[in-house]
Amino acid sequence: MMAATGAWSPLVAAIVLNYELPEVTAQCVESLLASDYDNLQVTIVDNGSQDGSAEILHERFPQVAILASDRNLLFAGGMNLGLRHALALGADYALVMNNDTLVARDMVSRLVETAEMLPQAGIVAPAIYRTDGRLWAAGSRRRRLWPFPREVGAVDSPRQPFPVDYVTGCGMLIRCGVLKVIGLFDERYAMYYEDADFCARAIAAGYTIWVEPSAQMVHRVSESARRQAPQSAYAHTRYRIRFYRQHHQPLWWVGLPLIAFQEGFRIGKDWLASRRGLAHARLRGLKDGFHQDLP
Repeated sequence: MMAATGAWSPLVAAIVLNYELPEVTAQCVESLLASDYDNLQVTIVDNGSQDGSAEILHERFPQVAILASDRNLLFAGGMNLGLRHALALGADYALVMNNDTLVARDMVSRLVETAEMLPQAGIVAPAIYRTDGRLWAAGSRRRRLWPFPREVGAVDSPRQPFPVDYVTGCGMLIRCGVLKVIGLFDERYAMYYEDADFCARAIAAGYTIWVEPSAQMVHRVSESARRQAPQSAYAHTRYRIRFYRQHHQPLWWVGLPLIAFQEGFRIGKDWLASRRGLAHARLRGLKDGFHQDLP
């Protein structure tokens, strides 16, 4: 591991986004602070919390930078606040993370080690597991003639680093040079698919995306999304449609109607199950996804 060599180590700026879940965020930060990587700076972005989160986290972690927004910038805007801070620090890498995660002690070291061995890698992600030990995410790959990407599963994931087309913003190590070329997260996505859009733009710029399976992270249930299910359903539907409109896949003229049909099926299923709030939210998301202007 790089931390053990005593040689120069690239500066990694870890960014953890908090919205009124200070205890969940604190557990994530504690796992980062226990990392064996020797050149890691942790930043908490408090996304307009009204419960005193910023003060609670500052008292608990006086050594950690806390950037407090006066309003909820959602995922893309909140992460961009942290990414600008990482660039101002002169960081070599930015580690973007959900707050409902816990990292293995050697996760950062393994991610950096792989990124340093692969100069064209713009993003390197860990293998992400559920709390019960099952694999949750290890990237996904585009299909040749089908618009839906194929997730890399537990059975087919190799033990060595492997290339993918998309990784989740739940945990990704970004080479800061990439940010200077393609920009930050697109805040027009606000919440959901901003990570897929970022990956698509990175690949279009000539970078590669990798998963390092020996770098491991645990992802817990998203409490923020669970507490505002209709808002999450709306955002997921809207930005899913927007993504496939913006980043055309092979046979997109078939794929986009299929995606719209799938979302319509979910709307009908919610309606029949008397989840009318969710059904209305998805329907609004479907309409807005098709009407939203593209860049």
